[in-house]
Amino acid sequence: MGKRVTGAIFCLCSVILFAVRYIVRMMYFIQRNNAWEGMFFSEAVREVGQPLTMVCIICFAIGIFYLVRAEIDDRRAKKGD
Repeated sequence: MGKRVTGAIFCLCSVILFAVRYIVRMMYFIQRNNAWEGMFFSEAVREVGQPLTMVCIICFAIGIFYLVRAEIDDRRAKKGD
């Protein structure tokens, strides 16, 4: 598997985790409250926590690293020819 594909997969995982974060928050919100008020949603945001955010940022950083590394290797290969 190439570095570009690996980087793209990590970026895709980051996007999916970003979306899952809000889906989990909404599930928690609906389970706890039957009212659609902003105050309750912000409470749900605090209750769910930040682990998904950290994993999302880490996956995105790894994906960008792989994509940049693939570009650097490609340019070095072209200079060598």
